[in-house]
Amino acid sequence: NKLAFGVPAAYSSQTCAQCGHVGADSRVSQALFRCVACGHEDNADHNASCVIAARGVAQLRAGVVVFKRKKTARVRGRKDTV
Repeated sequence: NKLAFGVPAAYSSQTCAQCGHVGADSRVSQALFRCVACGHEDNADHNASCVIAARGVAQLRAGVVVFKRKKTARVRGRKDTV
């Protein structure tokens, strides 16, 4: 079983996964992230994925995630027998 839910991705590429500081200057290049506040350095995509994962965990802990019941598939042409 897998759990999937929406997490806002806004500013994840500019947010530090270590200290949470948000700043456009931290995105040195397409591939490099260096936080101007704490100096944390990482691959930009990896840093953004850590930020998104942390946001998802925060949603789970806060109880924001709502589980939806899975719809059962109907088989076409199947006749119910009594």
